[in-house]
Amino acid sequence: EEAAEFEMKLENIIQKRPDKRLKWLQKGMILVGRKTIKANAFFDLIMDKVFISDVPAEIGSRMKASVLANLHLFSSKQQKALQSESCHFNTFASATSAKDRSKREARDGDRGEAPRKKKARRKDSRESDFDSMDSRAPPKPKAPKRREDRLEDRYERRDERHD
Repeated sequence: EEAAEFEMKLENIIQKRPDKRLKWLQKGMILVGRKTIKANAFFDLIMDKVFISDVPAEIGSRMKASVLANLHLFSSKQQKALQSESCHFNTFASATSAKDRSKREARDGDRGEAPRKKKARRKDSRESDFDSMDSRAPPKPKAPKRREDRLEDRYERRDERHD
């Protein structure tokens, strides 16, 4: 039912406003995921350069993010095409990253801060604080004594008491 109502003609899709095209793209991803529309047909529509014509950088970058987040819906060959340098969605990446970079530089420049350092990695609970050859390493537990040794110890203690 939903799939029957979903627009699959490029001429009608490109007449939509860019924000409506983004919603169409997101809805299409859901339907491809549910397997109610064919991934190949959907892929052909979004790979047409006309699909992203007159789309502003902000909406285009959201389209690209949506496509890349749902790569698993497409075949490996289609995934390669979507991730390639020649993919038309990559026209938005540079505009967005440059915009983000300038915002970051302005923000950090205002505070006079240096770029942030990565936090130190937390130690895994399985990692030891000591090297096994380190003298600070706790002693290994002793192996339990054999029965014969225990009896021998008992007799020695008894003899010491009677002396």
